[in-house]
Amino acid sequence: MSARMAIARVCALAALLIGCGLPAQTSVPLDSSHGPIVFALTEQKPSRSAPLTFAMVFSTQRSFSCGMRLVAAVKRVGRVITVSDWKLPSDELCSEEISPASGRITLPLTDGPWTLIMSHLGVQDRYSLLIDRELVHLAPASALRVSVTADSLIRRRIPNSFVVRCGGAAAACGRAFREVATVPGIRALVIPPNGRNPFGDIVTPFGTARGAPLRYFTYASESAYDAVRKAVERVGEEMSGAYSGTKISLALWTDETWIPLSTDRDYRTPQ
Repeated sequence: MSARMAIARVCALAALLIGCGLPAQTSVPLDSSHGPIVFALTEQKPSRSAPLTFAMVFSTQRSFSCGMRLVAAVKRVGRVITVSDWKLPSDELCSEEISPASGRITLPLTDGPWTLIMSHLGVQDRYSLLIDRELVHLAPASALRVSVTADSLIRRRIPNSFVVRCGGAAAACGRAFREVATVPGIRALVIPPNGRNPFGDIVTPFGTARGAPLRYFTYASESAYDAVRKAVERVGEEMSGAYSGTKISLALWTDETWIPLSTDRDYRTPQ
């Protein structure tokens, strides 16, 4: 390792603490001491008018005492996507968080077969990727040396779907779920257990669902979604005495964030 790179690595972790004097917009190449790249594929929809696109979220395996951003370059040749040139920007503010360096990039993927290459330190990990209407299939196509993923089967986002979470008395939650299911234009939805859930980590036992009962639905229109809001408001008002500790929240198919549903909060329309 050159002296310049060694100095840059130190500065990347402590530039704002001890003042290394690196010029703005510099970055430090990721080396083997950071461990393999941990990644996952996901779909994203920034707004109602924006199309669904694919993205990769990734992180280092090693944690840092200064929360850092990880960046990479994406190249497409035919139906081959290569992600490479992993770097740690060294000109960013240093937080007190102890965590892996992480980042996200958009991938130019469409339905059909692809080859995904994770390139790092002169090594290429190759993956076979098949995207169909409902599922994303991901499998190693070579020995893996510089990357790792827990994904093999990913369920794609379901348009106009939402999940309802209810924490509290079972009787109150049962009433809330029944009210939602009887709203015109709302249909119950069953998501098969195989494959990663399209709503992401928020519906896992270790995510923000926190073990609360979940029910999945689709809405035919924004007016149907608005009717769900009003139904939950009505149930909340009726439960405010006997079941005052019950909390209901909702997550839309475009987000991985819970929206609290209570009479003292504003509501979001589908985006």
